[in-house]
Amino acid sequence: MGFLNLFRGKKEKSELLLEKSKNRLKSSNNAVEPYSDRFQIPEDVKKLMWIADGKYKNYESEKNTKIFENELFRIEMSYLGVEEPSLIFSNLPIKPPSEEDYNTDIGYFPSYERLNPGTKWIYLDWLCNISNKIDTGYVFIFYYGLERHLIEGDYRNAFEMIFRLRQYHDNKSFLSYSRNALIMSSILHRDPENLEKVLSDFHEGEKCDNLLLVAKKLMRLDLTIDEIISLSSKVGFKNTRYIKNEPQLFRFHLSQLLISEFNKESFPFHELEFKLKNQTTLIFANYSLDNEIRNPNFPVIIENKEFAEIISKMLLVTHENVKKDLAEQRKMKKTESN
Repeated sequence: MGFLNLFRGKKEKSELLLEKSKNRLKSSNNAVEPYSDRFQIPEDVKKLMWIADGKYKNYESEKNTKIFENELFRIEMSYLGVEEPSLIFSNLPIKPPSEEDYNTDIGYFPSYERLNPGTKWIYLDWLCNISNKIDTGYVFIFYYGLERHLIEGDYRNAFEMIFRLRQYHDNKSFLSYSRNALIMSSILHRDPENLEKVLSDFHEGEKCDNLLLVAKKLMRLDLTIDEIISLSSKVGFKNTRYIKNEPQLFRFHLSQLLISEFNKESFPFHELEFKLKNQTTLIFANYSLDNEIRNPNFPVIIENKEFAEIISKMLLVTHENVKKDLAEQRKMKKTESN
């Protein structure tokens, strides 16, 4: 296939995408047109969109403050006077996208307002089916608005929508921000049920971190065996040979240790009293939020010396028990062979 044929193939693909986009509408033409009801956006998505004007207007730009407080920290939440980046303006033109629009980089920290008419169309069309693969920038535009809902809007439905997005879009930055936002919103709304839901949906590379420790301490939830093991590098435990090479045996002996100490296969660390220092932690992606909510001053459990020593000791004792167990197994095999 020559260069011209390759080019034609790309053009045909672009035309196919454009035709697919047009078919989603009740009617369409090539003229620039305002946002309307033509896109078949599902109700569960539509009700979580922030609309600046028109008959569906649900957004007010006035600055307000909300305070969340618990025994570990206090956050005063406000907005920077920056417009919500997911905000839909009905007077901004949209038009069917060109091939160039499909290849346009919409940039870092995008917003609906800054999209051109063609990429606005792409975004609105994607909202008709959020499971479709798309440039992560478009996912973030919708996600910004969901973060706002977590704080001051429809918390429960936004939580579920973010959870759904995580099933379809595996960009590392998105997964990191969304995990933090889901955990943080569980803390702010004191919602252990939703926190447990997040914990059951860890993606590859997501481990126990300080934010999760704070959430579990506030909600008086134990650390699991997997969470204790995942803290090994954070608490300075370096001899991970058996964790890597004998994972099941290591888990078994850690389980036995926990049962002997606490009568259950988990660590009730929330019962311990620590003197904690604070540090800022990036939580939310929505750049219209005040820095105090995007980067709250948070207690740091994971760097507490006493906590680290307890976790390290558990891992060390487990390591030694695995070592003894393996030695006994080798001894038994040698005896049987003789």
